[in-house]
Amino acid sequence: WNSKLMAEMWWGRLRGEDHQEKASRHGSVGHSNVLAPELRNAARSSEVLFRLVDKAAARLRRTRYWAGLVTVQIEFVGGGHWDSSLRVAHCQDTLTLLQSASTIWDRRPEGTPLKVGVVFNNLRHDRNVAPSLFDSDRRRVALSEAMDQINGREDTNGIYFGITHGV
Repeated sequence: WNSKLMAEMWWGRLRGEDHQEKASRHGSVGHSNVLAPELRNAARSSEVLFRLVDKAAARLRRTRYWAGLVTVQIEFVGGGHWDSSLRVAHCQDTLTLLQSASTIWDRRPEGTPLKVGVVFNNLRHDRNVAPSLFDSDRRRVALSEAMDQINGREDTNGIYFGITHGV
């Protein structure tokens, strides 16, 4: 189980005990950005959004939290606000979070975006997350951590996912 705490909790649950998870110290992790006039269209604003997802995902890993809910927020020119959320299996890898944000983005209403943002909620600390049984999930986390190490050494974003290119 890779964690004595998780093993004891599951041992109790399997015997009918009710274990409440402790609330995380962090309520959410997110970023938002008011768009420059040349970025106020669907294509360019999505690039900004995906860059924000990348930054917020790196912050999740730095603070050792995992997200269970992804929310995309848009404010429109002339007023109006839209947001939508998607529940995910607790994760912290950039690729999964980018895919989730992209799914939400595809549901957005028509309009000229003025501000975009992403928020990760339903956070759990590393010590409260059981390791995935699937190699693909573990590889995604390892890839994100390797990218963090490379970007941390250079103090730039020398390596990133193509969907965030151009921002």
